[in-house]
This record gives sequence, C-alpha cells and structure tokens, in this order.
Amino acid sequence: PPPAPPIEIPTATQTTPVTTVSIPTEQTKITLNVEGATPLGNSTPSTSTFVLTVPPKATTVDTTWVVKPTVNAEAISSGYPTIQITATNTVTGAETKNFVIPLELHMAKPATDGIPSFSTDGGLTWTQMTRVLTKSLPANLQEGYFVNDDGSITFLTRHLTEFGIRKPTQQIAVATDTAILQLGETTFLVVTGGTGTGKIAYHTSTPLTCAVSDTGFVVALAAGDCLVSATKFASDIYLDTSATPLKITISDSDAKAAAAAAAAQAQQEALDRANAAAAAAAAGNLKIWTGARIKGYTPVRVNLGAAYAGQSVIVAIQVKVSGKVKSTDIGGVILSSKGFGVFTTKIVIPKTALLTVRLAPVIIAQTQQATPKPAPTPTKKPVVKKPVVKKPVVKKPVVTKVTPKPVVKKPVVTKATPKASATKTTSI
Repeated sequence: PPPAPPIEIPTATQTTPVTTVSIPTEQTKITLNVEGATPLGNSTPSTSTFVLTVPPKATTVDTTWVVKPTVNAEAISSGYPTIQITATNTVTGAETKNFVIPLELHMAKPATDGIPSFSTDGGLTWTQMTRVLTKSLPANLQEGYFVNDDGSITFLTRHLTEFGIRKPTQQIAVATDTAILQLGETTFLVVTGGTGTGKIAYHTSTPLTCAVSDTGFVVALAAGDCLVSATKFASDIYLDTSATPLKITISDSDAKAAAAAAAAQAQQEALDRANAAAAAAAAGNLKIWTGARIKGYTPVRVNLGAAYAGQSVIVAIQVKVSGKVKSTDIGGVILSSKGFGVFTTKIVIPKTALLTVRLAPVIIAQTQQATPKPAPTPTKKPVVKKPVVKKPVVKKPVVTKVTPKPVVKKPVVTKATPKASATKTTSI
C-alpha cells in the first residue's frame, strides 16, 4: 500500500491562532508551526514547531485551546519565540487558567543566550523560570523547564499565560543631579543603559518620604531616606530590567531654620502685644472680670482694647492646691473690633482665683477674681474682722472687778468701834 500522506501541521500567526478541542479522558497533542522571517535568497519563511500536550484528567470538561505566537517573525527566526495559550470551557466559554496536572509545551532549540520565561501582564515584564532536572514538575513549583538532549526546551506548567524565550537586556541605572533635597524641593531622574524600545516606569518604595511621577519628577515630602528606581519594560526580544534603587536624602534643615525664625518672630510679636497690653493696663484699658452665676453659668468678660481686635484668647484660672498653683482653662473668645469679648462657663470660679488671659503661649493679662467691681474686694476683707466682734466680750472682766469694791469698804466701818472706846477712857 502507498505510504500515508504526511500530516499537515497547521501554522499559527498573531492574527490566525490554532484552535483545538480536548476531552477530559484522553491525552491531547496540539502541534503547530509559527512562521519566522524569510532567509535571504529563499522564498519560503523559516518555521519553528511547538507541541502542546494536555494529559488525561488535566481538565474536567471539554476544553477549547487557542495557541498563537506573540512576537514578530524576526524574533522567531532569531530563536526568541513567545507563545500565548488560552483554554476555555467549550460549552460555557469560561476561561480555565489553573490545572492540577501539569501541561507540557515543547519547542525547538532556542538561542544560546535565551532565557525561558513567562509573563502575566501581556509581555511588559517577564519572570525567569526554574530549570528542573527531570521532565516532571515538583509539587512546590507552578512552572519550570527541562532541557532535552537535543537542546530543545520543554515547558512544564500548572497555569496558562504567555511563555517564551527572552534575550537578556543591558542593566539600567538611575541617577539625579543631587543627593540631598530640602522639603518641597524637586529633581528629575535620568535613566541610562538598557536595550530595546521598552517604556520606562519610575517608582518609589518610600511614598511617605517622596513622590515620583511617570516622567521621573521627584518631590520631597518628608525628612528621611527617599528610595527611587526605574524599570525598563520588555520589548521585541528583550527582557525587562530594573535599576538598583537610588537613595536621595530628604532634609528638613531649611524648614527647621524657617520654623525657628517664624517662632522667634511670633514670640517677638507676642512680647510686643504683651507690652502693649501692659501699657493698656497701666492706662486702665485692660480688664478681665466675671459676673454673678445665672442658671449654673458664670459670665466672663475680657476687654483688651482695639490693639487686640479679632484675636482669639484663652482665659484660665489659677488656684493654689496643696501649696501648688494649678492652672485650668475655662474658655476662649474671639475679641471684637474694640478688643472686647464675653463667654459663659459652667466652671465655678473661686473668689481667690487669679484670672489670666493668654494669647498663644503668652499670658498678656491677669487680675484677681472679683465681682464686676474688683476694687472693693480687698476692702471688704479687713472689715469682716472677728477681733472687732470679740472686743465687747473682753470687757466683762472689768464689770466683775467693780463688784468687790463695796466689800473692801466694810473694814472701814469696823475701825470706828475702837474710836468710841477711846472716848470713854478720856471721860474717866
């Protein structure tokens, strides 16, 4: 009998994939050619053959397999082919990406410097696969590759994505014109090296310290170490590559100096206001006083004069507790255009408390707590003196001394008797 005609191997292109249906109970082999470039002086393009083996029970339903190359003919001819494989439920169209039993993808001998890799993001970045010593994928690996005796490669995988051979690319480096940035300052990153036309992406591992834009524009956000890097994505036949992170020191020395200057200026302004307040007090224009409690609230009035118009002040009371002065804020108020303000507080203000008015950290006024007319308060205390009440009581002993005096006069009457006796003697 005549020999059987050779089985025609279908050819897959980026726009025309090879499609096959498998059933769960049988092993399925999908063989396809992918076209490379046409050699000089030859009218027939070169081809590279791939074989996808789906073992029995790798799937539980009838599955449709679609296989196609994802690189151009020149890359395939150079020994850097890439293949994309998808699997879907033939009935429902649901995609299957993971398998309990590994699949096998065999390809011809690649370029000598080629690196077996897989990509999960459409070929932007690639992950180098682990070489295994037998054509059996260890349980701890999701993918790997085995080198056959003839130099061909067998990919072993428990998941579907894009597989291929990639060429190493030149390492890239990232640099900037300064190693130190002050808070708020900016700089640009410059990338050198790399091979191919892949896009550059910039990133930082310290987003709280610095930010970097898609164009490599760095902004200093907080003091500390800013770590920035760049990645050159894969292109053509080349792998992606990332630069070693670059450290930029973010300093706040200028900010601290500015803050210190601002603090000094604020302190000087506060002192100036305090001096103005003291002058106003001397002129009788500075007052703090409280009113009588009404329904559990005490009104507190502050009058600092027009120099403090619109300022927000805090009023506190100071009292002695166990020999120590304790200060307690009782409220605050924004002064009017004339420097006057009033508020109420539930806090009971002791009569002995010292009222203080504070602007920022500086006490600009104080007065002894009193009634609306604070001046009479000191004069009332000496009037209510207990010794004044006791004086009439002390006079009682004086009355007692008067009573014995008539008793003392009795001996005078007794002395008169001897005188009569003397008179009789003279008569005799």
